Amino acid sequence: MHPIIAGEVRKIEALLEGYLGLPADTIDLYTFQIDRFSSVAPSIRRTVERVKFVASLTNVSQEDIAFAVNASDYIEQEVQKPRIPPAFRPLCSLENAIINRPAANLCRHLGLIVLSFYGITYCNADVLEGPQLVYFYTLTLLLIASLTMHLTHRVQGVVTLVSIPVMTIVGVETLLVFQPPAAVFMLYFLLSLVMLVSQLQMSNSSSSSVHSILIDPKSQDLSSQHPDPLDSADPFKISVYHTPQEVMRNLEGNHSISNPNRYH
Repeated sequence: MHPIIAGEVRKIEALLEGYLGLPADTIDLYTFQIDRFSSVAPSIRRTVERVKFVASLTNVSQEDIAFAVNASDYIEQEVQKPRIPPAFRPLCSLENAIINRPAANLCRHLGLIVLSFYGITYCNADVLEGPQLVYFYTLTLLLIASLTMHLTHRVQGVVTLVSIPVMTIVGVETLLVFQPPAAVFMLYFLLSLVMLVSQLQMSNSSSSSVHSILIDPKSQDLSSQHPDPLDSADPFKISVYHTPQEVMRNLEGNHSISNPNRYH
């Protein structure tokens, strides 16, 4: 094996060991069955398989060496991204489905605003009884779930994703001690307005097509909603999918590739 490729293979093994929480020197890339780990994103699995193919070649070219280097850099970038805890993945998947339907997304926020405003008058009492309690806690659950879903597309750390809803719940319980329930619904009303404005800003910005900052491994597939970064790479920039030689050919206007399926 070429020494550069051997070094990149060892680097990938170390990255995967840290990514999967395995002891050092436990992964041999040639025998490692990465498909057994469902938490690994499909794009990472495909990259590893491509590197294994390149490493198995008897005669390697400069393109093969460049691919191995780019692949290890890509994996290093991907494994450093925060991942969504399993408990939050259904909310992330639901948020992805909602934001792809602008009407449903708008109705979600407007519904919370209307329900919160109605709660100000409906629960305008010092002590809640029967249906009022059901209304209060139902709306509380809906708002906390919506807030958590909203944050999965805006925060860059799992700690923040968990702490903000928890702090909101603590704040609500604290407010109930000193203020009537109507004051809590006023807080819900303002929070719903903030989420609506934030969503409108995101929809009008260039980042509106970008999905969750946090990684949901099970949602990274080949569908149009979650394209594989390897297949959507800029043809004029060196990346995992485009070697320096391919980039040069693209810049020169020659888009022909001798063997486009070499790494597939």
